[in-house]
This record gives sequence, structure tokens and C-alpha cells, in this order.
Amino acid sequence: QSKQIEHIYPGFAISFQFYQRHLESSGAQAAVARLATSQGSGQVRDTLEMIRSMILDAPIESELLDLFRLQMEETLRAHQNDDVHPIKLRFRSSSNAEDNKDFSGAGLYESHFAFYAFGRGNSSQNTHHISMAIKKVWASLWKAEAYLARERVGIIQDSVQMGILVHPSYRKEESTGVVFYYAPDDIEIVANHGNENVQNPSIAGLTPEVHQITTEHKVSYSSKFALSEKTVLSAKDRKQLMALLEGVIPKFQALYPDQDVSAVDIEFKILEVPKGKDGKKTDVVMLKQIRPLAKRVAME
Repeated sequence: QSKQIEHIYPGFAISFQFYQRHLESSGAQAAVARLATSQGSGQVRDTLEMIRSMILDAPIESELLDLFRLQMEETLRAHQNDDVHPIKLRFRSSSNAEDNKDFSGAGLYESHFAFYAFGRGNSSQNTHHISMAIKKVWASLWKAEAYLARERVGIIQDSVQMGILVHPSYRKEESTGVVFYYAPDDIEIVANHGNENVQNPSIAGLTPEVHQITTEHKVSYSSKFALSEKTVLSAKDRKQLMALLEGVIPKFQALYPDQDVSAVDIEFKILEVPKGKDGKKTDVVMLKQIRPLAKRVAME
């Protein structure tokens, strides 16, 4: 019997409490408190830089590192083929100052990666790599652009905290994209070839492919395939994606009954994976993240 294809990678979360304890033990909490009395943009920026430096310089507590190793063994060990090759992990930012109905905070905070090697003799190397990845995500909470964006909407700065989602990094990406879901007959799918970001592609002038699904289906082709009219997202991949949305969105909405979540955005990737003993490959849709939409997003 062939192994069932997974559409969501297994992972685990680093909760707010570890960020808060690190902020206090590093001395950065006192610097955060001083932001309220900082005068002028120059002093604010100096204080923000100090906060980030204090977060990055202080060691991470041993309890978090021990729990991290335990989660790696219990959650992700089964997804590693051997003890020789390290697994590449993604550390994704998840703060309490984003993804609400009034403030999305999209793109303000950083995600980082680190390698983790199972087996004996790798403890010191693992500790260094994962510690730096965690602290970089925490420190991104206090980038100047993030601070100023929160100021503009009136978020209390000393109330913000940062959590982290840890999961294996995605490989062999055929395409990557975002679904903007407003209703079953009002869906927009934006996709780029390979691992090109749909909002900030590395190739200057590259525009993504856009699928508009209402009572009909319209496609605006990616500038990479404008002449050939080749699609980034095939009909088969789109069908698989839509089937996943039908299962995931109602479950997400049910998690927050008091918030009346109607519109959501979902990040996804299309991965190429082996299929069966014949070695033939197939495309698999992987869902990365779902969150409520603060407002309708207009694609340029």
C-alpha cells in the first residue's frame, strides 16, 4: 500500500512565553519600555536597534532547547531518512500583532531557516543553528518598519509578542502562490513558477499568473509564459487545490466562531514528488499557511 500523500507538513510551535522570557532575561524588556518615552525618530531607531541586538546577543534558555530537541524526535524524526543528512527547517514568524480584521501585518516580520542533524555528536552545532534562527525571528518584531506600522494603527507596543512555527523546508517546488478566498464564487489565485515570490519576485518585472474564479474561470498569464500561454497552475493542480480549500476553510472558520471569518488568504506550493515504485513523479499541492484577510487585496 502506497504511503498517503501529505498536503500539510508536520511541525510544532514555539509559544509566546519563550519570547517573553527571553525578552526579560536579555534586558530587552526594559528597552521596550523606554520606547514610550523616546523622543524623535533618531532616538526611536537607536532604541529599536538596541532591542534587536540584546535579543540576538543573549543565549536561549536551556528549557526551550531541550523541548525543541524533544519535538524534533517526536514530530519530525520519522520524516528524516537517515542520520547523515541534516534536515532543513523553516522558522516562520507568527506574532499577536498581525492577521486581525483591522491590521494584517503581512510581510513585516521575518522567517528564517536552519539545519538540524539527527544522531550523536551534533548537539553543539544544532544548538547554534536553531538558536540563531529563533532569535532572528524574535528580533524582527522590532524592525523599524514593523514598529512604525503598528504605531500607525495604534497597537500598544509593549503588548506585542512573537511565536514561531517550525516545519521542514519545502523542496523541489514547481510553483508557489496565494489564494485570496472571499466566497465560493469569488476566488483569486496568484501563482509564480518555481519558488518565485508572488509579491516580491527576484526577477525584475516578473508578473505572476492570476486565476479569477467567479461564475467563470479567467486566466491572466504570467509574464514568463505570456507568449506561449503556458499555465503555471495546471488544471489538474487547480482541481487538487480547490478540493483542499473545501476541506480546510470551513475548519479554519470553525476555530474562530466569534470572529465571523469569511475571507481568508492561503499560501500554497506545488511540489514534485516520486509516485510509487516505478519512480514516476507527480505534482502535490502543499498548504503552507491560512489566515483571515483584513481587507480585499487588489492585484496590480
